[in-house]
Amino acid sequence: MKVLVVGKNAYLAEGVETHFKDFEIDTVRRANEVENWGKYDAVVNFCIQPEHFSRLLSEDEMIDVEIAKELAPQTRFVFMSSRKVYGSDTKLKVYKETDALKPFDAYSKNKVNVERTLQDMLEDRLLILRISNIIGLPPKRNSPTFVSWLASEVSAKGKVTVTADPRAKKDFITKDYFQETLSALIAKNVQGVVNVGSNFAYTTEDLLKKLVPQEMLEFEPKEEKGEQFILNCEKLHQFVPALSKNAFETMCQRIREDITQTAMVRQKILSQGRV
Repeated sequence: MKVLVVGKNAYLAEGVETHFKDFEIDTVRRANEVENWGKYDAVVNFCIQPEHFSRLLSEDEMIDVEIAKELAPQTRFVFMSSRKVYGSDTKLKVYKETDALKPFDAYSKNKVNVERTLQDMLEDRLLILRISNIIGLPPKRNSPTFVSWLASEVSAKGKVTVTADPRAKKDFITKDYFQETLSALIAKNVQGVVNVGSNFAYTTEDLLKKLVPQEMLEFEPKEEKGEQFILNCEKLHQFVPALSKNAFETMCQRIREDITQTAMVRQKILSQGRV
């Protein structure tokens, strides 16, 4: 099977080749670098334009729709959607693929609009992944990810100031699990909408204590009640094993070690500056 990955510099695409060993894989930064769309069995897009977060896009501006128009009749497409399409609630909700969509900001509204447009265009050649929060080692380059934020806070200030509700529970997965899942779903020719989550949740406080040494954490919550959610992944688990808490916490420990190293480098630089 020949698979094209568009957006090879995206955080979720970093290292994807490790989990795509059963495929012949090509990676490009942008869709306009592709010369022959017809040779691919499946296309995965990780590109997203900055405007996606701030305003509603027209169909002509949607990168995924632009790519879908180029696909050969036999080519399947994987769209990276978001758990945010289900809405935002301070009560702990467990969302299923069949639940009503309640987008609440420009990002989630654009995701819903792209989902619907692609469903009309591609029908049974489309796989939509509604993805939970993802953690992994800090990326090699600047990236608007949760772990990148933690690392940059420690690097700049030596601590992380948390203003979110520490009691709020959220669903998280590891980047490795996401990439393994993506590979398996493509190999098994899965179509339709699939939640990609852990099916369990950690509070903000419990998760951060696993990721950052406690002496570097400072809780100053401004939220009385934070957003909470879990993704129901019964459909996903028909095709791939569930993420184990042991695997998740092993990744947390690796991130903690990386962030601790960042703190040590910062301290060394400060010490040299005082000499």
